[in-house]
Amino acid sequence: MSHPASILRKIRSYLIAALIFLFPLFFLPSTQEYFTTNKFYLVGFSSLLLFVLLALELVLGRKITWKKLPFDAGVTLIVVASGISILAASPNKIDALFTPILGTGALLGLAVWYFFISREKTNFLSVIRLSAVVISVVSILPLIPAFRSLPLPFYLQFLKRPAFSPLGQPLDLLVFLGFVIALEVSSFLTKHAGETVRGKMLRLARLTLFLVTIALMIYTVTKTGSSSSLLLPPVKQSWFAAVELLKSPVNALVGNGVGNFSAIFTKAKDITYNQSPIYWQINTFTVSRSAALHIFSETGLLGLASFALLFISLGYKTRFSFKNPFSLLTLYLLAVMLILPPSYVMITLFFLLLGITGTSHTEDETAPPTQLDFKDVTPFYIGISLVIFILVGAAGFFLARSYLGEWYFKKAIDAVGQNNLQDLYNNQRQAAIINPYSERFRINFAQTNLLIANNIATRLAEEQKNPKTTTDLLNQDRQIISQAINSAIQEAKAAVALNPQKSTNWENLAFVYRSVLNLAQGADVWTVAAYQRAIFIDPQNPVYRLSLGGIYYTLGSFDDAIRLFEQAVALKNDWANAHYNLAWAAFQKSDFQRAATEMQNVLLLLNPQKDQGDYARAQKDLADFKKKLPNEQPAAENQTPKALTLPTPPANKVIPKIALPKEASLEAQ
Repeated sequence: MSHPASILRKIRSYLIAALIFLFPLFFLPSTQEYFTTNKFYLVGFSSLLLFVLLALELVLGRKITWKKLPFDAGVTLIVVASGISILAASPNKIDALFTPILGTGALLGLAVWYFFISREKTNFLSVIRLSAVVISVVSILPLIPAFRSLPLPFYLQFLKRPAFSPLGQPLDLLVFLGFVIALEVSSFLTKHAGETVRGKMLRLARLTLFLVTIALMIYTVTKTGSSSSLLLPPVKQSWFAAVELLKSPVNALVGNGVGNFSAIFTKAKDITYNQSPIYWQINTFTVSRSAALHIFSETGLLGLASFALLFISLGYKTRFSFKNPFSLLTLYLLAVMLILPPSYVMITLFFLLLGITGTSHTEDETAPPTQLDFKDVTPFYIGISLVIFILVGAAGFFLARSYLGEWYFKKAIDAVGQNNLQDLYNNQRQAAIINPYSERFRINFAQTNLLIANNIATRLAEEQKNPKTTTDLLNQDRQIISQAINSAIQEAKAAVALNPQKSTNWENLAFVYRSVLNLAQGADVWTVAAYQRAIFIDPQNPVYRLSLGGIYYTLGSFDDAIRLFEQAVALKNDWANAHYNLAWAAFQKSDFQRAATEMQNVLLLLNPQKDQGDYARAQKDLADFKKKLPNEQPAAENQTPKALTLPTPPANKVIPKIALPKEASLEAQ
């Protein structure tokens, strides 16, 4: 009869194989993002389960056997580098722990996978091959008309999307299938003793399937116009972000903080970024163009050196022979991490390669395994087991709490589709309570409170016109509006407090203040201050300057509006809307010549065919401006829909305005 400890070891081995097979396929529609989020929690919870099995094995076998491998130090250093970066540089440290890319929690889960995989005797490459075959078939299914005609439930309709893949993003599918293609190619280059023709044909069939899947995915993404999913961060600005770190010795060593790439990207981008017709509309990117640059940007030289050390160790271990599958896979992942943005799938493949390489090369290690025997020290092994159970329980509690927050947030999103404002509010509130460190939860909850305030304000405006409305009812609505506005402001300020280095957090706060200009006292001053802070963090962003200029325009401060509109034009001279706003601001100052000149620039920038409404509107405005000029003949008016609009305050008004508590001000902390 097998010893219980050996049975647990077999269970652990089967579990690891199942996890490797399941990882690329695993997704759940229970979170806002179905794919990466759930893969992250799969790794996290399964890592805790592996530790539970280890503790049970210790209890039953009363001994631990552990063999040191060459990659152990490098893997440990990666986790340590992430932790140091979070402690030293990440503004939102708790959220950074749960960041799938380079977060300490994510790397710890993958490190646990590595340590357990590398101690197994099984070669798991065949498991990855099998998983890739299933991935390919599932990715091709949505392209088959018969599958698209199946009557799937509403919540599973996403399976019919043409570019659907269990891996999520098309780029992740390309990276994963490229990995197994490299594996198959190396297999063709290696002589297999006793291999049958059937075996060769099977390998050829797998390789063909993977290549066809990649070709179909690229074709589908291009044909359906969803190429935005393959939009990569610009190389130049990603390089500038990395170089920016070198200005500070501390940042060069530990990076700008895990989960904080967007802040250094915003700081480093220059005015040429605005010349791109696509990129300028994107405030910032959360990842770099290159995984290597991203690792350096977020974790500094310490993190980059950790990955470099592991690649060097892999190269030494596999002798860089193309007939060695591990060597070709190492070169493939090195190339991918140099030229493509990072992803959780990419990082996981790297750790899997480390673990499987360690498994296949343990016989090269001459050092004997370390064995700790606790048969005669009962309290000691029981104590170690209890410590493991306590640590696993604590980690599982926080991990489950984090996932529960994601679950509530997904329920809130579902409530939007059902037009259920009550469920939207309750679920977002619950998500923010469970995980108060999520900027995403805070920002969305602020928007929901703002929506409630505006809805009640609309009703209050109608009630104020009705002479039969009682004072108590009016006061009750005013109190609800006050509470909703204050909650919106507090949630937006909480997001800023979690990470004040993100200009988008300040933009959201400014938007909240701007939305209540007609409802709350002091909102105008706070709006200006919030936009000024966003501009300070992202000085190359013309949208922020246009927005702030719009506030000044709304408040009647036309000199300040002209100054901000001029800055927006200087940052992006081919932006018609900036010239349009500048023209009207000049008109309000009776500078008719400049107003006409700027409106003429608007016409030069618009396409008469594609922008018919805007073009006609600008023509009419130019004709009106020219009427104010001396010795100009009035132009014929062209009645067209008004598409180009000037900044206007929110439509809802409350008279008198609501006085918010001091905590609502921008300065109050």
